[in-house]
Amino acid sequence: MTEPPRISIGLPVYNGASFLAAAIDSVLDQTYTDIELILSDNGSTDATPEICQRYAARDCRVRYYREAQNRGAAWNFNRVVELATGEFFKWQAADDLIEPTFLERCSALLDHDPRVVLAMSRAAVIDDQGTPLEALPTGRESAGLTRLTDAVDPRRWELLTSPRADRRYRGVLNHSIRCYEEFGLLRRSAMNRTGGHRPYRGAEKVFLAEMALAGPFAEVPEVLFLNRWHRGRFSALESVQAQVQWVNPAKSGRFCWPRQFRCTLGYLWAIGRMPMRWRERLGCVGSLLAFVSRLDKWRAMFGEALRGNPMSAAVAPEPVARTSVEQGKPARSAQSLQASK
Repeated sequence: MTEPPRISIGLPVYNGASFLAAAIDSVLDQTYTDIELILSDNGSTDATPEICQRYAARDCRVRYYREAQNRGAAWNFNRVVELATGEFFKWQAADDLIEPTFLERCSALLDHDPRVVLAMSRAAVIDDQGTPLEALPTGRESAGLTRLTDAVDPRRWELLTSPRADRRYRGVLNHSIRCYEEFGLLRRSAMNRTGGHRPYRGAEKVFLAEMALAGPFAEVPEVLFLNRWHRGRFSALESVQAQVQWVNPAKSGRFCWPRQFRCTLGYLWAIGRMPMRWRERLGCVGSLLAFVSRLDKWRAMFGEALRGNPMSAAVAPEPVARTSVEQGKPARSAQSLQASK
């Protein structure tokens, strides 16, 4: 019997043809080769099926699955985990890129310390043509690049790597702004102790809070993850209802609780179910109380409930005419991004 691959990469996709080939290439070009790539197509109506079938026919490490209809991003994120067979797992977005040594460097950290449940590199941001973003096209300093990269908070990794569960929990709540850690390399045994990716907006941060309670994170101090900002990404959607439909189409058109309300219940649930020492549990409760008492959280919650305004329009970049895939131009790597600074 053939041994399962060490690392499973799950790529959930819906109408992601513009950047899909580049994302797949970045996975298959990894220096760490003991992998499987699971492509789960949520009933795409663009060229996604043809792209997936082409890669599955070309490389035996690629498995392709297709649903007849779109069941939502949350379902698809959980689906690729269910199909995984590896000891380690990574979610790969259909528009992001990873540098060739991403899996090698992250897996080395997981192998070095069995307590570590998640390993992630530093992040950089590119636009839809693969060009590094020094600042967002909105021109608003409050929505500048520092809120998108690791520069947002220097305490983030100090807390996430702590041996104490309550400090790691606080690190996720207060310092993981963009939740890039979700796209790190995860220990699948630790993932199975969580509730997975729940079907509401902001659930990625609830998942990270659970993972933080399961064990410490580890950082590769090098930019190996490239997050692509473009008009078609989830956070650029123009309304709360559009975001809800993206995550869970079954909720489309129905009343939706504000994101902060649902997430707060998820954070509380994580404290109650994950095993830890009582002092750490009390520390987590204190962090959650401080988190939910912040005025900006209440303003966001009531503003969403009363007006249904987009949650992230202030930081959505302007559209550009053509994508790098359409132009046949390769996306720039993290090394070229660093050299351009």
